[in-house]
Amino acid sequence: MWPKEGTVYITGYSKLPEGISAAVMYEVLVIGLKVDVETSKIVDVDCSLALALSKEILRKIMIGRSLEEDITDIVTEIKLRYHGSAQKAIIAALKSAFERYRFCKEAKP
Repeated sequence: MWPKEGTVYITGYSKLPEGISAAVMYEVLVIGLKVDVETSKIVDVDCSLALALSKEILRKIMIGRSLEEDITDIVTEIKLRYHGSAQKAIIAALKSAFERYRFCKEAKP
């Protein structure tokens, strides 16, 4: 069931590259997004990356942007600003979360 107002929590997953610190701790990258259902804007972001700075950069890139309307721009900005080894995994997890969001939103009664 999809709420008429407020926020929803959506996750996306992807495989992490071998040899990075997050891969030692986790096998997959998880991105969690808190999204406003009326505007589709990302309200908060968290992920299973090991370093707090990585999480902070992703939060600055994503918070306040529309998951539906700005997905291409978000991916472009990640490619421009995030040059860590997990870049491709982050983009894949974000796209997974985007697809999950669309599926859940369309499946509402």
